[in-house]
Amino acid sequence: MNARKMFLLSAAIVAGLLPLGCDTNEAKLPSQPRVQPVEPEVVPIVTVTTSRGRLWVGDDRFAMIKVTATDPRTGASVPNLTIAEMSTNLGNFQSMAGLQELELEFFWGEVNVPLFPGAEAGDARVRAEVDGGVGVVTVRMTCPEEGCAAPEPPETPYS
Repeated sequence: MNARKMFLLSAAIVAGLLPLGCDTNEAKLPSQPRVQPVEPEVVPIVTVTTSRGRLWVGDDRFAMIKVTATDPRTGASVPNLTIAEMSTNLGNFQSMAGLQELELEFFWGEVNVPLFPGAEAGDARVRAEVDGGVGVVTVRMTCPEEGCAAPEPPETPYS
């Protein structure tokens, strides 16, 4: 009988403690750390404009290229000293014999650079990239009436 009393006593203890260990009203899941949402990368809106839509090949007049870049969420300009990478396939920046690729810094929300015509006719595609945002403008390079070929130098007695 001793074994039977021991079994009943053990069963009563387990039955008495069972409600303390399990609460059927609330399911317990392992706790998970809170996940912070990832902020999406904000790419500025880049706008490129020109003061002139056409330049004459060989002329010393230029078109002023203006670049602006704004935050699409707030509309605010990019900060001063933000870099604008600029390129063109025809013509030259800053002078008649200037560069076709350059980096400029924003100041007061814009970048301005002159584009001079080169020696070739066609459409100059001026591109500006700012922190992943890209803007493009086209300037037509047109030959004068006498043509795009360089005039032949006059003959001299020494030639």
